[in-house]
Amino acid sequence: MEDTKMANGNGWIRAACVCAALSLAGCNCFEDLFGIDDDDPVFVANSPAPSASPAATPPPAPSLLVIAAPRFNGNTGRVYIFRGGPGLVGTLAAGTADAIIDGEAAGDYFGDGLALADVAGDRAVDLLVTAPSHEEAGALNRGRAYVFAGATGLSGILGAAAASSARIDGENNTDNLGRADGVVGGRLAVGAADVTGDGTADLLAAAVEHEEAGATSRGRVYVLTGGAGLSGTLGAAAASSLRVDGENDFDRLSTLAQ
Repeated sequence: MEDTKMANGNGWIRAACVCAALSLAGCNCFEDLFGIDDDDPVFVANSPAPSASPAATPPPAPSLLVIAAPRFNGNTGRVYIFRGGPGLVGTLAAGTADAIIDGEAAGDYFGDGLALADVAGDRAVDLLVTAPSHEEAGALNRGRAYVFAGATGLSGILGAAAASSARIDGENNTDNLGRADGVVGGRLAVGAADVTGDGTADLLAAAVEHEEAGATSRGRVYVLTGGAGLSGTLGAAAASSLRVDGENDFDRLSTLAQ
């Protein structure tokens, strides 16, 4: 995953697009919307590819453009959701988005990881967002991943905790669950795929700095089974059906294929 500065200089942005209904070749929606040149690096995630299982493929829905500014407001982070369509053209200010979601606390870097998928299993597109430096109940930089069910129906200015249908907390201090480093060829630290083969997309989340049994920064990837059970506040270790650990110190296992 790669980064680019916002036009107003207010932090880094990340973006996820559902482009099919916009009919934008290569999902080049950034140049028209925000004045970002074609040569500028951006993170783009399309809607899930068709699957052999109909239940794993969301139905046609309004297109979405999702953009994040993880450094917004003292690194609290903010995510912007635009509904696509013929009228989504020209140059727009991020603050005019159809829905805006704010991180919970300063220093959370909410929006560092983004993905779109149907992890609830209800054939609606859900938004996945990470805040890799989130701290809960005195925990230090464990990180948190959020699921916002039915992203196309979100509107107004929302708080991440109240608006999310599920929250997944990192396992240990300094795990940084969902951190996506801003470098060329950087890490994709949140995503979805039908790993369990039950026809519903599962949530994938990576903790790049996870250390197990004295290992240093080997990283760990979690698979959380999608469906109705993916709700409320969960611990990454207890709620995951599969955990994959890095082999060597400083591997920082995290890049996800989906």
